[in-house]
Amino acid sequence: AFSEIPNSYNYDLKSSQVNILKQYFEDANIDTIWLEEYLKTSKEEYANKIGVNKDTWKNLFMALIMGGFLKDPSKVTKADLNHLRDFSILEYLLDYFENNFDKTRESYIEFYDLVKPLKDNLKDFQAYLIKEYIPSHSVYGRGKQLIYNKTGMKLNLEEYRNQRTGKFTDKFKRQLSAFVLQGHEAAFIYHLTYISQGYDFRVISNQHDGVVTIGVIPEAAIDYARVQSGLRYAELVIKDFV
Repeated sequence: AFSEIPNSYNYDLKSSQVNILKQYFEDANIDTIWLEEYLKTSKEEYANKIGVNKDTWKNLFMALIMGGFLKDPSKVTKADLNHLRDFSILEYLLDYFENNFDKTRESYIEFYDLVKPLKDNLKDFQAYLIKEYIPSHSVYGRGKQLIYNKTGMKLNLEEYRNQRTGKFTDKFKRQLSAFVLQGHEAAFIYHLTYISQGYDFRVISNQHDGVVTIGVIPEAAIDYARVQSGLRYAELVIKDFV
């Protein structure tokens, strides 16, 4: 529908989640070598290595960096098919291979070996969020500990504590990663949308990791959104509508 509108453009944040993760890794003094190599390599190359298409690879990778559980391949059994909601990476592969367990397991092993260094980095990242990000971003009120992401959305930490031990659940570690990364991504888009009223372009659709506009977004507006959101590696690219 948008493609028929004169002077309309479909802007997308290039490699947004990977660039945001790289930024957080740098801030936490976590090795970024794996991510930097990933940014330089075509996604088709990674997909081919594990025998899937590009879209499936993207689903697997996004699930991983958003805190998806990655189980040791030697422990993956057919019984895992009964726990798909807690194991999204395996679920994507099962869908792709039409529930063929042998092919799924073979591809999963390749995926695990390929991303193992990143998996270790992500474990350090989750530890950083718990030990450093939460204490420096928490507010307290009415017996609750809350944190806010870059968009101002809040997360009630009390909902993710083990009531007996007071420790955070494993689910929270995954939820926290998504909350922080997606919030930072959205903050850039929101700042860009707000500043549009002072420039010669109009946002007609907010896509969370991109925008559809009438008119070209000037570099000055992108710089403003980059600075205000704190997303230092933000880069917009124009994509086809279909």
